[in-house]
Amino acid sequence: MRSANPERIGILLVNSGTPQAAEPRAVRAFLARFLADPRVVELPRALWLPLLYGVILPWRPRRIARKYRLIWTAGGSRCANLSERLRAELASSLAQRMLAPLSVEVGMLYSPPDVRGALGRLRESGAQRILVLRCSRSIAGPPPVPSTTR
Repeated sequence: MRSANPERIGILLVNSGTPQAAEPRAVRAFLARFLADPRVVELPRALWLPLLYGVILPWRPRRIARKYRLIWTAGGSRCANLSERLRAELASSLAQRMLAPLSVEVGMLYSPPDVRGALGRLRESGAQRILVLRCSRSIAGPPPVPSTTR
């Protein structure tokens, strides 16, 4: 039996992210955010950051962009497309089964749509409880803290 005023539930699907385009500049921007996170690369910052900005970021994005182009779709990144499809299908499936209203959003840790924006959209939708589901596991340590803590 439905309650007269059910509590709205928000579901946040969190993924690591993806470049915005399969081009070296976009890949470089993504890699810079991702690899500069101290939870991703656990080396002393004084050692890692010169390597990242002096050796890795000037050369790797061009090579990696070529690989992204091989898997890029007409709609863009597979990661972004699959995350959005998961969001839509989860929202649709749960809407048919849940007794309470719900909202589902995607937030990426290192690219748009970011976690902060997704949480804001859930709040705007009236979500009173938020369930966070991690969709990817890209680093060995504990899951990274969402960008809202930065």
